[in-house]
Amino acid sequence: MFSSPARTEVLRALHYQNRPVGLRMLAWVAGIHPHSAERVVEALEEEGLVVCGRSGYRMRIAKCADHPAWVAMSEMFEAADRSWCGAGLEARNERAKQVLRFLEEGMELTGRARRAGGVA
Repeated sequence: MFSSPARTEVLRALHYQNRPVGLRMLAWVAGIHPHSAERVVEALEEEGLVVCGRSGYRMRIAKCADHPAWVAMSEMFEAADRSWCGAGLEARNERAKQVLRFLEEGMELTGRARRAGGVA
Protein backbone atom coordinates (compact mmCIF):
# COMPACT_ATOMS: atom_id res chain seq x y z
CA MET A 1 0.00 0.00 0.00
CA PHE A 2 2.74 2.50 0.99
CA SER A 3 5.39 1.52 -1.51
CA SER A 4 6.98 4.98 -1.79
CA PRO A 5 7.05 8.29 0.09
CA ALA A 6 5.26 10.00 -2.82
CA ARG A 7 2.47 7.44 -2.78
CA THR A 8 2.09 7.75 0.98
CA GLU A 9 1.87 11.54 0.80
CA VAL A 10 -0.72 11.42 -2.01
CA LEU A 11 -2.82 8.98 0.00
CA ARG A 12 -2.49 11.17 3.10
CA ALA A 13 -3.50 14.27 1.12
CA LEU A 14 -6.52 12.49 -0.37
CA HIS A 15 -7.54 11.25 3.08
CA TYR A 16 -8.28 14.85 4.07
CA GLN A 17 -10.07 15.86 0.86
CA ASN A 18 -13.85 15.77 0.95
CA ARG A 19 -14.28 16.81 -2.68
CA PRO A 20 -12.42 16.07 -5.91
CA VAL A 21 -9.18 17.99 -6.20
CA GLY A 22 -7.05 18.99 -9.17
CA LEU A 23 -3.75 17.25 -9.84
CA ARG A 24 -1.59 20.33 -9.23
CA MET A 25 -3.33 21.11 -5.94
CA LEU A 26 -3.00 17.49 -4.84
CA ALA A 27 0.71 17.55 -5.67
CA TRP A 28 1.14 20.80 -3.76
CA VAL A 29 -0.67 19.47 -0.67
CA ALA A 30 1.33 16.22 -0.85
CA GLY A 31 4.58 18.14 -1.27
CA ILE A 32 5.64 16.38 -4.46
CA HIS A 33 6.14 17.27 -8.12
CA PRO A 34 2.95 17.17 -10.25
CA HIS A 35 4.48 14.56 -12.59
CA SER A 36 5.17 12.27 -9.62
CA ALA A 37 1.63 12.85 -8.36
CA GLU A 38 0.24 11.96 -11.78
CA ARG A 39 2.11 8.64 -11.84
CA VAL A 40 0.95 7.81 -8.31
CA VAL A 41 -2.67 8.73 -9.12
CA GLU A 42 -2.64 6.55 -12.24
CA ALA A 43 -1.50 3.56 -10.17
CA LEU A 44 -4.08 4.29 -7.46
CA GLU A 45 -6.80 4.53 -10.11
CA GLU A 46 -5.84 1.11 -11.49
CA GLU A 47 -6.12 -0.29 -7.96
CA GLY A 48 -9.54 1.28 -7.47
CA LEU A 49 -8.46 3.55 -4.61
CA VAL A 50 -9.26 6.77 -6.49
CA VAL A 51 -11.58 7.95 -9.22
CA CYS A 52 -10.33 10.43 -11.80
CA GLY A 53 -12.58 12.70 -13.76
CA ARG A 54 -10.95 14.04 -16.89
CA SER A 55 -11.92 17.06 -18.95
CA GLY A 56 -9.46 17.60 -21.76
CA TYR A 57 -6.06 17.62 -20.14
CA ARG A 58 -7.40 18.50 -16.65
CA MET A 59 -7.84 15.83 -14.04
CA ARG A 60 -9.95 15.88 -10.86
CA ILE A 61 -9.12 13.19 -8.29
CA ALA A 62 -11.31 11.84 -5.51
CA LYS A 63 -10.79 8.94 -3.14
CA CYS A 64 -13.07 5.92 -3.41
CA ALA A 65 -14.16 6.13 0.22
CA ASP A 66 -16.02 2.83 -0.03
CA HIS A 67 -12.83 0.93 -0.88
CA PRO A 68 -11.97 -1.34 2.10
CA ALA A 69 -8.36 -0.12 2.23
CA TRP A 70 -9.46 3.44 3.03
CA VAL A 71 -10.87 2.36 6.40
CA ALA A 72 -7.51 0.99 7.54
CA MET A 73 -5.58 3.88 6.01
CA SER A 74 -7.87 6.45 7.60
CA GLU A 75 -7.34 4.93 11.03
CA MET A 76 -3.58 4.85 10.45
CA PHE A 77 -3.39 8.46 9.25
CA GLU A 78 -5.52 9.65 12.17
CA ALA A 79 -3.32 7.78 14.68
CA ALA A 80 -0.14 9.11 13.07
CA ASP A 81 -1.48 12.66 13.15
CA ARG A 82 -2.46 12.35 16.80
CA SER A 83 1.06 11.25 17.70
CA TRP A 84 2.57 13.93 15.46
CA CYS A 85 0.61 16.79 17.05
CA GLY A 86 3.02 17.19 19.94
CA ALA A 87 6.22 16.85 17.91
CA GLY A 88 7.76 19.23 15.41
CA LEU A 89 5.84 22.32 16.41
CA GLU A 90 8.61 24.61 15.13
CA ALA A 91 8.62 22.94 11.69
CA ARG A 92 4.82 23.16 11.45
CA ASN A 93 4.90 26.84 12.40
CA GLU A 94 7.47 27.49 9.68
CA ARG A 95 5.33 25.63 7.11
CA ALA A 96 2.28 27.61 8.22
CA LYS A 97 4.20 30.84 7.63
CA GLN A 98 5.07 29.69 4.10
CA VAL A 99 1.45 28.84 3.36
CA LEU A 100 0.30 32.16 4.78
CA ARG A 101 2.76 34.06 2.56
CA PHE A 102 1.45 32.09 -0.44
CA LEU A 103 -2.16 32.94 0.42
CA GLU A 104 -1.38 36.60 1.05
CA GLU A 105 0.41 36.86 -2.29
CA GLY A 106 -2.54 35.23 -4.04
CA MET A 107 -4.97 37.64 -2.40
CA GLU A 108 -2.76 40.58 -3.38
CA LEU A 109 -2.64 39.44 -7.02
CA THR A 110 -6.39 38.82 -7.09
CA GLY A 111 -7.01 42.28 -5.66
CA ARG A 112 -4.81 43.89 -8.29
CA ALA A 113 -6.57 41.99 -11.06
CA ARG A 114 -9.99 43.02 -9.74
CA ARG A 115 -8.96 46.65 -9.51
CA ALA A 116 -7.66 46.47 -13.08
CA GLY A 117 -10.96 44.90 -14.20
CA GLY A 118 -9.43 41.57 -15.16
CA VAL A 119 -11.27 39.37 -12.64
CA ALA A 120 -14.96 39.27 -11.79
